[in-house]
Amino acid sequence: MLNDPAAATLRHDYHEGSGAGLDGSGRGAAPRTARRARRCAGATAFAFTRACGVTSQDMLYQTVRPAIERERPRLLRAAQRLAASAPGSLRLKPGFPVPRSVSAVDIHLMPGSYVAEYGDDDLTMGAVYEQRLAISTFGLFGPNLDDIGQSIARFVRERHPRFVPKQILDLGCTVGHNTGAWKDAHLGAEVHGIDVAALLPALWSRSAPQRRDHFTRWSCQRSSFRRPVSMSCSRRCSA
Repeated sequence: MLNDPAAATLRHDYHEGSGAGLDGSGRGAAPRTARRARRCAGATAFAFTRACGVTSQDMLYQTVRPAIERERPRLLRAAQRLAASAPGSLRLKPGFPVPRSVSAVDIHLMPGSYVAEYGDDDLTMGAVYEQRLAISTFGLFGPNLDDIGQSIARFVRERHPRFVPKQILDLGCTVGHNTGAWKDAHLGAEVHGIDVAALLPALWSRSAPQRRDHFTRWSCQRSSFRRPVSMSCSRRCSA
């Protein structure tokens, strides 16, 4: 509810502070650095907007995390039943060293980031990630939270109808919102997703009933993936 008026205030303060003329007036020049842009936006308005964002993220995790921790054993049993009959594959690589670039930061302010684990085949962080995303997007990403991935995959298929990939590699697949979309768009393709995060067990349980994807916990920088691919993609291209 606060986002729209806060954004309007930031825009007004930015124009007043920088004279950048982004509204078509042609006054002045745009700031060349992020630090200068923040100053032009006004310290009070910028700090207030960021504080609202941080607080809302924290409230989301406080809402989602207790329910998932309470239901963790039941979720794990359900995931194991689903995975038992899955046609794809999941490789977790025990003892996998998570790169510090991921482990040192709580991405999206999520406590434990993408890498915390509380047992074998733990799906806590993946479930937290999914539920947080479902709430924060108000359902706009669809029931499978894959609207962005579906849009990209369908765009590529419709724009390049003669392109029929046989192997697709999704680098940094997180919980597979984009990975599954590529499979939906190219049913005949063998689709692989790799990621360093501890999200893959949750990804596998959500993907297993409906798709034939293959997932491996590994670093994109040190990937042991040796199979030829027709197409590789990254979550960064859909951010």
